[in-house]
Amino acid sequence: ATFRADVMSSAAAAESLVATDVAEWLVERGMPFREAHAVVGAVVRESVGSGVPMRDVVARHPQLGPDAALLFDEGVAVGRRRSPGGAGPSVAAVQRQRLETEIGRLKGRFL
Repeated sequence: ATFRADVMSSAAAAESLVATDVAEWLVERGMPFREAHAVVGAVVRESVGSGVPMRDVVARHPQLGPDAALLFDEGVAVGRRRSPGGAGPSVAAVQRQRLETEIGRLKGRFL
């Protein structure tokens, strides 16, 4: 298999990937998830319908604003993912270390 970093980078930059993070951001600030989901759904619809980047719609939205728009900066949203087994760099590093340790153990056992 060949990994195409350019294709992966482009896919990872898709604004739609940040929608859930925007909803979580609202929930962290006290908004019930159902309401946050509705707000983000309206943002996505406006962005798609108008052709305006989602980041711009978020930045000017009265319940979101410039602070929420920072979630669209490269690496910010994924960096907030800290649940065990998640995609965030810190938890991925822990998992990678565990796998490397296990591979070393298995190599010692079988090689």
